Amino acid sequence: SYFVGKAGPGPAYIEAKGDRHFFTNRTLYLMVHNMVHLAKVLKENPYPTNVNELKKKAEKISDTED
Repeated sequence: SYFVGKAGPGPAYIEAKGDRHFFTNRTLYLMVHNMVHLAKVLKENPYPTNVNELKKKAEKISDTED
């Protein structure tokens, strides 16, 4: 996570001493929590994904001609 501009309420990221910015820290914790939870769910309930098949489907519906 890094600063890309003003985000959220309160002081700006730089004014809040960077890594002490509440809005950024809260959002980062929520994101990490959600990613870990999803990783656990997928580990316990895997589903097969054929990436090559998905690529072919995407190519079929896309304008791939230059």
